[in-house]
Amino acid sequence: METLKLTKTPIVDMIWDGCGEQSPLAERFFQKLRCLYGLEPVACYADCRQIVRLRETGRVFKKTTAEGAERIHKLRLTLYLRGLFLPEAFDGEQKAHILAQFLQTAAEEGQQIAYPRSYTEQEQAFYGWKNQPVAEWDLSKRIEPSSPPRFSGEIDAESFDGLALWHILSGRLSRDKEKDAA
Repeated sequence: METLKLTKTPIVDMIWDGCGEQSPLAERFFQKLRCLYGLEPVACYADCRQIVRLRETGRVFKKTTAEGAERIHKLRLTLYLRGLFLPEAFDGEQKAHILAQFLQTAAEEGQQIAYPRSYTEQEQAFYGWKNQPVAEWDLSKRIEPSSPPRFSGEIDAESFDGLALWHILSGRLSRDKEKDAA
């Protein structure tokens, strides 16, 4: 899985500082979120990967088959926003609009999103790679569907303030530990 470098500062460091270093793509995306939706983003992380989804046949005894396999480009965008809210406050339509804004902003910035190949547990079992070291995998067994990849995107919206409050109140993050590390 590849992580796009949108917010360069680790989220834990941002809890004390309240801000972090953003890539030009993240800055532009954050501007759009402020203008269009009134959101106050603090951090954004994107994980990208390509998987091959295999089909299962049979009603009682499921058998995985390569027939009808499809290639999927998966993008998972995690947004940390200012304010205390429930992540469920966003409905599917709002998430789709925000995801479309991200993809449009990436295209405007000339950012090519790479989807490196990743292998699901189902696929590893199908190839007989389960519980084997990656170096021992026989990659010649891989199925490469000829159809163009299908896109699948999802967004997680989290409360940055809620996360910070949880870290501080739970004792997982204290100023003393932070000073000792420095």
